Amino acid sequence: VTACETVSGGGGKNVATQLRDVRVGKQDDYDRVTFEFGPDAKSKVALDELVVPRYTVDSPTSVSAGPKGDNVIVAGSALLGVLFDGASAHETDKPIRSYPGPSEIKPKDFPILAEAEQGEDFEGKVRWALGLNKQRCPQVSTLTNPPRLVVDLPH
Repeated sequence: VTACETVSGGGGKNVATQLRDVRVGKQDDYDRVTFEFGPDAKSKVALDELVVPRYTVDSPTSVSAGPKGDNVIVAGSALLGVLFDGASAHETDKPIRSYPGPSEIKPKDFPILAEAEQGEDFEGKVRWALGLNKQRCPQVSTLTNPPRLVVDLPH
């Protein structure tokens, strides 16, 4: 299986550092995973001025589950990793999750996306593993207001 080209971007002056939501959706031609971000509690920047944190979407051999060295295990025959650098899925200095949704999403009847699972949320890095039913290279884009990273997986 050929690995996909690494896609990276994001970051800048007004970064939204808190993961707020992760959604999946099935369209006619692709499956979609959307990561939504918001400001931390101390931010005074308007939501429409915020951007997604630095990100990398790649085809790793594994995705870290955290600082202990464990890896995320997801369903499917191929793996995509999504890394956000300079982000967290919990409130700064508090054990309260900024993303209250499930850390494991198993969509039903999606042609490509088998599972999405959160791995690491440690020292400013948030990782997600995307398990795929078939190897597909993603189409990655960003949206604003609120800041979102969109990963489309063509059928």
